[in-house]
Amino acid sequence: MKIRVVSAKGGRHENITLSEPLTISKGDNLNKLISGDGMEHWFKPDGTYDGWGMDISSANLSSVEQAQALVAAIEKEREFPEPR
Repeated sequence: MKIRVVSAKGGRHENITLSEPLTISKGDNLNKLISGDGMEHWFKPDGTYDGWGMDISSANLSSVEQAQALVAAIEKEREFPEPR
């Protein structure tokens, strides 16, 4: 499922992809949606999007370069549509 979010940093719109199962984690300052593929999406209490993260400790990456390549591939796939 894709949803459109609004960035907490400047109001930029982004389409993010969420896969099941979806877990919601509420925090004091940030809330987190954890997608079935391991992607973490962070939101501020006002609902604006604060960014993404991912636990790569079990990704079997053998070097810093491989981790950097993974992050670069994810960044390349991000979608920033024009606001409606």
